[in-house]
Amino acid sequence: MKYTVLLLRPDYIADTFGQDTYMDHVEATTPAGAVDETRTRAIALDYGEDKDEAIPEAYFVLAVFAGHHDDVAPEES
Repeated sequence: MKYTVLLLRPDYIADTFGQDTYMDHVEATTPAGAVDETRTRAIALDYGEDKDEAIPEAYFVLAVFAGHHDDVAPEES
């Protein structure tokens, strides 16, 4: 099934305290599996080759939606 997952990055990774999110579209059999996959992708992006140092649970789950949804909020300039 397709999911959209929105995570809050940990404060020690974020450029802006409490405001840096990561959203991704994934396919998984359960919502928990979608969260795991999204955390894996966010960690790979944020840590690169040092991904073994990351704490997956530090990426707080804000929302999990069934289906693929796009963010339509205007970008800040």
